[in-house]
Amino acid sequence: MSKNKLIYYLYLIIYFISNCIIISKTEAEENNYESYIIQKYDTIESILIKKNLRPIYGKNGNIEEFIKLNKNKRKKNSHLIYPGEVVILPKKANYEVKKDEFAINLKKYEFSTSIHYKEASLETLTQLPEGYVYIEHTVKKGDMISILLKKYGASPIYGKNGNLFKTLELNPNKKPSKGDLIYPKEIIIIPILISKLKEINEIDRENLIILSSSNSEKTDLKKLSFKEFFEIYDKNKTNIPDDKKEIITKNKTNSNKIENSEIILKLKYDKNHIILNWKKRTTRKNYTYEILKSSYDEDNYQIIEKNIQSHFYEDLSIKDGMSYYYKIIGYDKEKNKIESNIEIIHTRPTPALNLISKLEKNKIILKWDEAKSYLPITYEVKRSLHSQKGYYSIKKGLTNLFFEDNTAKPGVKYYYIIKTFDTNDNYSLSNEVFINTSPNKIELNGYSKKEYIYLDWKDGKSKIPIKYDVLRSTSLNDEFKTIASNLKMKLFRDRGIKHDSNYFYQIIGKNEDGVEIYSNIFSTKTEHSKIKLNISYENSEVHLNWNKNLGNIPLKYSVLRSPNNFNTYEVITENLNETDFIDKSALNGFQYFYKIIAENEYNKKIESNIVRILTKSNSVNNIKLNLIEKYDVEINWDKLITNSNYLYSIKRSYEKENNYETIAKNIKDNHFIDKKVKPGNEVFYIISAINKENIEVNSDIVSIITTPKEPIDLIAYSKDNSIFLSWKKLESNIKMEYEIFRSESPNFDDFILIHSSELDGQFEDKSILYEEKYIYKILVKCENLKSNFSEKVTIMSHNGRHTPHTLDMNLGVRYLTFNEYNNNSNSHAALYSAASPSLSAALNQNWEDNLYSYFGSEVLYVDLLKSPIYDIINRQKYLFSTFFGVNYKTNYDVIYNAESSISQDIVYESQGFNTMQDKLVYIINNKLSLGYQFFEKENIKALIEGSYILTFPINYGFKYIGNGYKGELKINHQSSAFGFGAKLFYLSRYTNTDSIKSNIIETGIIGEFSLELGYN
Repeated sequence: MSKNKLIYYLYLIIYFISNCIIISKTEAEENNYESYIIQKYDTIESILIKKNLRPIYGKNGNIEEFIKLNKNKRKKNSHLIYPGEVVILPKKANYEVKKDEFAINLKKYEFSTSIHYKEASLETLTQLPEGYVYIEHTVKKGDMISILLKKYGASPIYGKNGNLFKTLELNPNKKPSKGDLIYPKEIIIIPILISKLKEINEIDRENLIILSSSNSEKTDLKKLSFKEFFEIYDKNKTNIPDDKKEIITKNKTNSNKIENSEIILKLKYDKNHIILNWKKRTTRKNYTYEILKSSYDEDNYQIIEKNIQSHFYEDLSIKDGMSYYYKIIGYDKEKNKIESNIEIIHTRPTPALNLISKLEKNKIILKWDEAKSYLPITYEVKRSLHSQKGYYSIKKGLTNLFFEDNTAKPGVKYYYIIKTFDTNDNYSLSNEVFINTSPNKIELNGYSKKEYIYLDWKDGKSKIPIKYDVLRSTSLNDEFKTIASNLKMKLFRDRGIKHDSNYFYQIIGKNEDGVEIYSNIFSTKTEHSKIKLNISYENSEVHLNWNKNLGNIPLKYSVLRSPNNFNTYEVITENLNETDFIDKSALNGFQYFYKIIAENEYNKKIESNIVRILTKSNSVNNIKLNLIEKYDVEINWDKLITNSNYLYSIKRSYEKENNYETIAKNIKDNHFIDKKVKPGNEVFYIISAINKENIEVNSDIVSIITTPKEPIDLIAYSKDNSIFLSWKKLESNIKMEYEIFRSESPNFDDFILIHSSELDGQFEDKSILYEEKYIYKILVKCENLKSNFSEKVTIMSHNGRHTPHTLDMNLGVRYLTFNEYNNNSNSHAALYSAASPSLSAALNQNWEDNLYSYFGSEVLYVDLLKSPIYDIINRQKYLFSTFFGVNYKTNYDVIYNAESSISQDIVYESQGFNTMQDKLVYIINNKLSLGYQFFEKENIKALIEGSYILTFPINYGFKYIGNGYKGELKINHQSSAFGFGAKLFYLSRYTNTDSIKSNIIETGIIGEFSLELGYN
């Protein structure tokens, strides 16, 4: 085709389209119809709403009228129209809405209670325009009513109907002033634009009181805080009833037409922003523009931009599910203004929020919250196998808030979103959810082999991971228990099984959502376990036992026996449930063969191994033991009555249960003499009968006690005041007693038993006299058997007295307390000494081993402490004493002592108020003591002693007798030449004079040292 022809055809097409448009416009003008050029995203409903052509729906609605007027402009049976087309719009009906209808309607949702506001002059209160409230304002310095009204957007301010005049009427009680002057700290009521409330700073909001009328009654006002007001306002603002939306739309679309506007405004919506374009009609003046915007209606506009030079603006501060109204105001240099038409645009619906999914009976249920929009909306359900991609539609045109997907396949993970459309084809997307459908049906199979049960299963191909649990039970009536979890493979080997058992299995498949599906139940029987038979011979009985059936299939057992194992088995018992049996019919000395046959409920038989036993003969009995020739043991027994040849062996031990040794073998007779037995022991014997197969039958244990032999190696020696005997101890396993015999002058042939007990090879004879001759002999006995006497030993006792004379020296330290009572002044004083040393020496004269006398002297240095009360004239003093006494120790370690001493005592008598005078007193002390030696080991001895003391003051007479007591703990060590020790003591005694009663208390420790001086 040539270039000229192409241009020609294009000219014809343009010409044709121009004529059509002209014809359509002409036709519309001739019939008083309005023509309209279709824009992108327009629908019939949106055009009618935009042009406020009501009613829209119904038999007489404008949709039907539009279709009639534009039959050639749409597809058949469709409401589709195309951008660029020119259509004819229906005529407007005479349908008006009262201006305050919506405002009143909104107010009835704002308040539930009211209060009567007494400070205002309510007679002059009139209905506020929509978008205004009253507030209580506390006047600050520099405030004027007109400035406040301008600040709070309450226009117009001046004139007869201005808000300045109305505010003055509302506040008749304010202080008189010229014009709109007000005084600080006054409280006045003023109107304020609601949108201006939010511009009040945070501090002033805390004290802000908002008054708003809930209806047209002048006396009905409510006090609210800033927060309370906007909670109610915002709530009611976003919950406008649906039946009022059409009224609002009519009100807006009728309010201002393009034909009457000097500025032509057009809007374009693109999801997250709205683009405004405008142009002037004819004037060539330069203008600056303000952009005004409102939500819901055209009476509450806010300026969103000023001083714009261009004819383009992009509004980014929009929300989904809203209707926005825009208009443009232009100002020339003289502040003359021109206005545009009012345009409304609907944003895309809000998303379908809180989309959730759940699986119910293999159906996927979707639910979501309702989306918001001022246009009718529908929902489209989209599904995908992948997150955020690959979505395809499965349902369109939904108006409900739920959907059931019946086309989902098992074992698949599905993703869903909801696409919300309005009638302008604007849409929004919900959140994405996913769900896993139930796994495919599982088909379970398996088999038993040796020690295991093998399971395998099949299910359909699944697009999501499936994990499997294996459940097992021993009965269909019992609970299935999980034996394996979270398996990924479709194979399992059960190792925890028992033979002779029934098992039932089931598989649970679980997807990642925890949705479960159960397989069929598979059952199988395990193999039979081998029966292992054991045999023993106990107490002349044949004991059989075999392994227990650990399975859950019950078994019955039969016991079979044969004497020769040549298919001649006989059943000796059957239908046993136990796994042991005692054959009491087996004869002694016979050979038997045994086997077990087990049978289950399915008549399946299992045979055990064969065992053999030769029963033991009867044991040897009637064994007799006798002592012959004093130390030999004769053994006799009865021969066994049997048809077999038996030999006998003899075992001996000196322990009843252990360590038997064979002392004779292969004895054919029933008699034996043991000549190697140990004397003085209990001997144990076992007689064994042995058959030709070398099977032994032991007799019961028998025993006899042999006669002990006389003690040997007897020796005697004298030490200190004792004679010691020692001898070689006999080895024995029984209790043995030794009897000690002694003879002494003048009849040495007359031996007397002096001791009999268990002894460890030695004896100490303490009951002897010195320089005496003694002869000893001993014997040993066990039970009623006695040995011969040992050889005799002769010995002389010690020479003279055993205990040597000694010189004793004592050095000690003591603390004294003088409790002085003055009979004349009836006063009491207590004096205390420091550590006071003492030194004594005594000569011991030993008359016999346990009796000695002594004589000695002692010096004590008394050092009194200073008294805080008394002035003591002589605080230091040496005190001397001389003593003599007698000491006797019994064989039972009890000690008696008598002692008398002449000593110096010192008493103190108070002189005047605070002087203490010492006085020396000579006294005789008589002391009687009783002691006990409670410890003696080697050369160490320990004893305690208690004493009673009787005191006589020589220079005052016997009528001033005093008494006292003393306690001592002594420890000493005695070697061959000297001894040393220590004693702790406590003493309390009274010394009385004609004027003083003195209680002297002593405590101290004394070290003792003794030196042996030899014998007489």
